[in-house]
Amino acid sequence: MAGQYMESRIGRIAVAAQTTWGTAESVPIADTGTVECELTYPTTEQEALVQESLKGNFHADTVVGGAKRATLSLSMVLHGWSQSTPTDNVDTLSTNPEMLLLKSALGGLVATGYTANCTGGAVGAPTNSALSSAWIGNAQLYEAPANTYSVGWVKNATGTTVTLIRALTGAPQTGTAYGSATAYLTKAPVSPLTIFYQGPDVTGASGDGAVLRLSDCVVTSATITINPKEQPKLTCEISAGAWDIPASPVTGLTGQFDYGYTQLNPLLGVNGARMVSAAGEMAVFSAEINIENTVTEINSLGASQGLNEFVAVNRVVTGTIVMPTDNNFSLQSPGASLGTVQVDLASTPGQSFSILFPACTVGEMQTIGDNDGVIATTNNIVLSKYTADASSSEAGNKPFRVAWL
Repeated sequence: MAGQYMESRIGRIAVAAQTTWGTAESVPIADTGTVECELTYPTTEQEALVQESLKGNFHADTVVGGAKRATLSLSMVLHGWSQSTPTDNVDTLSTNPEMLLLKSALGGLVATGYTANCTGGAVGAPTNSALSSAWIGNAQLYEAPANTYSVGWVKNATGTTVTLIRALTGAPQTGTAYGSATAYLTKAPVSPLTIFYQGPDVTGASGDGAVLRLSDCVVTSATITINPKEQPKLTCEISAGAWDIPASPVTGLTGQFDYGYTQLNPLLGVNGARMVSAAGEMAVFSAEINIENTVTEINSLGASQGLNEFVAVNRVVTGTIVMPTDNNFSLQSPGASLGTVQVDLASTPGQSFSILFPACTVGEMQTIGDNDGVIATTNNIVLSKYTADASSSEAGNKPFRVAWL
C-alpha cells in the first residue's frame, strides 16, 4: 500500500527560550524563531533499565524505559537581526535565535546602546546629547563617515562623551548610533531552550507526530568561524534534558515558510569588515573561536525526566588566528600579551556583527607553517582578566563578547 513518508530535506528547526526548567515551550513555530541551518539529526536516547533474574528460558529479562536525553548539532551562516533600519534596541527574546544559542553557551545577553542623539565627536570618542552608563561594555554602530558604518565598543560613557576601546574607521556623523544585542561570557546560570525539529506534515491537518521537541536544551560547545571572503559561521553542539513528540495543536509543515532573518554579508572590506589590535589592522588567513560550556546534571526525583537543571561548572573561550609572517620572525612565548582584538562586520544597521577579546594572551607557543607558499604564524589565544571598562554591569569588563548591531 502506498504510504506518505518523511523527506530528509524538508522541514525546519526552531528555537525558543524556556521560562523554567522542566517545562517545554509549546508556542507555534513562527518564522522568526526558525534557524536557517544544517542539521545533524538528533540522537534520541532513553535509558533501558534491566534487572538480571532467573527465568524459565533463554528470553530477555524485563526491560523498563528510563530517563530521556538527546544530543544534536546545528551549523549555520550567521544572520542579522533586522531587515529594516532599527528604530530601537533589540528585543533579545523574540528576535534572532542565534542570540539565544550563544547566550546558552556564554551565559549573558543584553540589549542597549540605541540613541538618536549622536552629535558627532572624534573617532575614539563620539559625543551624544543624552547618553547612558548602561552602554558601557556594549557595542554601538556609528555612521562614520557618511553612508558607511563602523563598530565601537563602549569603554566609558559620561557627560556627553562615549569612550571607545578601539577607534572607529572615521569620524562619527550626527544622528543615530545603533545599539547592540551583546552575548557575553559570565558566571550566570544556564538558560534552557526548547528546540523544535519539524518534519513534513505526514498525518494530515491534526499534525500529530509532525514535530520532535527537545527541551531543557543547553549549548555545550560552539565554534565561530571568521575567515576572509567568507560569511561568519556558527556551529553548536547541544544537549537536551528531555524530548517528546507532541500531539496537536503543534502542526506539521503544511506550507511554505520564510526565514525571519537575512544572512550576514561576506567578510570583505567593502562590507565594513576588519580585524584590529593595538598595532592596527591584522592580515589573517583564517580565524576560529571555540567556546566550551561544561555542564553537570542536577537530578531530582520529582523532575519529569530526573533532571532538575544543567549547571555550568566551567566556560572556556579560546581562539586560533593564522596570520602571514612578515620578514622578521617574532614568535611569542606562552603568556605574552596580545592586547585587545576586535573583529567587525559593519555592513548596515540590523545587519552588522562584532566580536571582542578585550584582553588576550598567547596560550601556546606560536608556531609556523606553510599556507599556500607563504609562511604562516598560528596564534592560539586565551582570555586575560580585563578591568578597563568604567562599569562591570552586564557586559562591562567581561572577557569575551559577541554583538549583533
